[in-house]
Amino acid sequence: MKKALAGILAMSMAVPAAGHSAGAEEAKKEYIVMYSAAQVSEAQQAALRQSEVVHNVNAGSEYRDEMGMALLLLTDTEAGYLEGQPGVLLVEEDQAVYGLADQIGTVEMETSSNPYDYVLPPAVTDGSSSDALPWNIEMVAGDPRDTTYRGSGVKIAVIDSGIDVHDDLDTAGWVDFSDTVEGFKPIDHNGHGTMVAGILYARISGFGMMGIASEADVYSVKVLDRKNSARVSSVIQAIGWCIEQGIDIINMSFGMAENSEALSLAIEMAYESGILIVAAAGNGGGSLQYPAACDHVIAVGAVDESAQPADFSARGTGLDLTAPGVDVQTTRYLGDYGITSGTSAAAAHVTGAAAVLKGIAPDKSNEYIRQILEASAYKPGFESWDERYGYGIVSAERAVQMHLALEGGTDTTSVLSGSVPIYDIDGDFSEENGFVKGSWGKSFWDDYGRGHVPLVNNTPDTCFGAAGSSLNTQRINKTIAAKAAFLTDDLGYMGAGANGNRVIATGEEPSDSETRPVAPNMSPYHAKAQGDGSGFPLSTVLNQHLPFLYELARRRIVRQESFDMNSANYSGNNYYGITIDNLTKRRIVNDLSKMYHEEMLTLYGESRMHTTESQGWMIAGVYLHLLGDIFAHRAKIIKSMAFSENSVNSTYDEMTMVPGASGSRIDEEHIPGSKRQALYDKLTATGGIPAIRLKDYLFGKDDEQSILYNGTYLSVSAAQAYEDNPFFYSHRYEASEDATEESLEDMWLDTGQTTTFSFEDYEDSRVPLVDWILD
Repeated sequence: MKKALAGILAMSMAVPAAGHSAGAEEAKKEYIVMYSAAQVSEAQQAALRQSEVVHNVNAGSEYRDEMGMALLLLTDTEAGYLEGQPGVLLVEEDQAVYGLADQIGTVEMETSSNPYDYVLPPAVTDGSSSDALPWNIEMVAGDPRDTTYRGSGVKIAVIDSGIDVHDDLDTAGWVDFSDTVEGFKPIDHNGHGTMVAGILYARISGFGMMGIASEADVYSVKVLDRKNSARVSSVIQAIGWCIEQGIDIINMSFGMAENSEALSLAIEMAYESGILIVAAAGNGGGSLQYPAACDHVIAVGAVDESAQPADFSARGTGLDLTAPGVDVQTTRYLGDYGITSGTSAAAAHVTGAAAVLKGIAPDKSNEYIRQILEASAYKPGFESWDERYGYGIVSAERAVQMHLALEGGTDTTSVLSGSVPIYDIDGDFSEENGFVKGSWGKSFWDDYGRGHVPLVNNTPDTCFGAAGSSLNTQRINKTIAAKAAFLTDDLGYMGAGANGNRVIATGEEPSDSETRPVAPNMSPYHAKAQGDGSGFPLSTVLNQHLPFLYELARRRIVRQESFDMNSANYSGNNYYGITIDNLTKRRIVNDLSKMYHEEMLTLYGESRMHTTESQGWMIAGVYLHLLGDIFAHRAKIIKSMAFSENSVNSTYDEMTMVPGASGSRIDEEHIPGSKRQALYDKLTATGGIPAIRLKDYLFGKDDEQSILYNGTYLSVSAAQAYEDNPFFYSHRYEASEDATEESLEDMWLDTGQTTTFSFEDYEDSRVPLVDWILD
């Protein structure tokens, strides 16, 4: 007998004698240990605290103590001996949960300024502007302006990726459990938590949009990191914080396929403390994910504007309620607004309705609130429960009416009359449907925290302002750059496949004498390489288009020179040290000044977009878009990605998404038999093709195929599956991240009369680039 785990638990227990498998050879892992404080002495608890693994130096371990939870490095043998010891409730290996818009990959930590420095703008009260009422808010809560029931006094915790500072979000406080940090990190790395927040409590301010419970006290409880994942132990710690802070409602929009007993126990403790818990059911279309499937959790699925269940929404046993979750309006990080889909959005509606009800019934229990929400929900075509709807589509209005009827001792039958509102939005999000124009969801992968907008968002705030500039200034500049990066794909005349004659020779509208015909895909903004031989050579993209956009931006941002918007004033084939075809130069200036700038004016107003610096950040957004496209479109796809041996039949039976080229795999089901030989021959002859041309050999452009991503089957086009997929050969995206940050940092140091820009400074040896070679 000897004392094992000494200095960890200070508990005596038997350990196998020498020669058994326990001991130093075993690898140690992080284990969650849940214990009963009443049965573990203070000395033992102190030993636990001394030996704990701590992933957040600010939050520390005090909220783990609240839960009776420790995170320890143990071997499997040690963990096995610890189970069943007096006072130990359970021992479980720590695992990851993922946001329902999840990411993978390795990224470096970064810090940002204190979110409490952000000053919320005053509400507009003179009637000069009005809040948009999105259809999804109206379906659940009517018009929140017509009622005083707005969740006042209710404390809500959004346990998610964080809530960004935003003109429409009056966040009560921030706490971060996501990882080790000194100071503050970016508040929301991918916009997921901010999306939840807008639906829940966007304020009635005279601008932007309105949420359901605009007067609730909402706290940003960050657990999801830059990879949009979290340890179960961090979630438990966050739940402990909620209990200690007296939170009324918790909203969770992350999941995992298997249950965690430790997390279930923490949820049970929170529920017993009086907290109502709402979670997204999951987006895989099958059974519920955890923690939504746990007892004491309201599991929420999604419906569309016609009150039909979303195809992607989880269903079946355990589903409690449904709410709008298809093309819904909400807030976006970087101060933006946009459209999103998913059960995460649906859960936010239920949390908002619960807050409204709790606000007028503060003394009622969490179980009462849950029962009223379920009883008052719209039940399309059924009487009690349905595997697609749960107990129905949530209605804050009907829940309030039922509560008031019960309090007054009157019959609630009339409350349940009527049917769920149906909307005809036709995908246009027109003004009558209350759409605030924004950038959410333009790129398929933006919804998963990767794409042009997240690329800008993940860049440190300090890259967007001169030394000493305020956080607000940096965030405004970042917002403009992110929107510009988005619009480069969204505006038709900027697109790679439209308006082929847009090589403008003067600032006037083009005529035959002022244009020269070009191939339809000859756009200087996307680094395209076309199968028909059109598209600019890679050398032209790297040595002309990219440095010209950089220099246009640098002269506005750093040198503070006004932007001459008359393309007729640009002559010759040089621009401050850059050699560029003059007609292409004039086209770019004309696009940016005549149309692009006009679009930005409608979004940000003349007072902002007529400033030199804002115009510079607009141009910088286009530059950053092209920079990202270079790594996405021109990265070399090599033979081993599609064929394992020197044979056309040596394909792979599944897709593999890993960082490097050598380990990335293309699913044979995505390569039709009729194209397999051609792809094999092309890769054999050339040694590699640009990523943008891979889709020529995959399934048709009008077809979609399923790919498995973190346990969820996604329906994607050929371009989305590989070329635009930031998790397939993810070194491409990491190279884009690095180049974005480094080039903006270098820009502030580049103060001379002529540019010092060279793409070679931002090349990545992990991502070789290649031109398109015709047969």
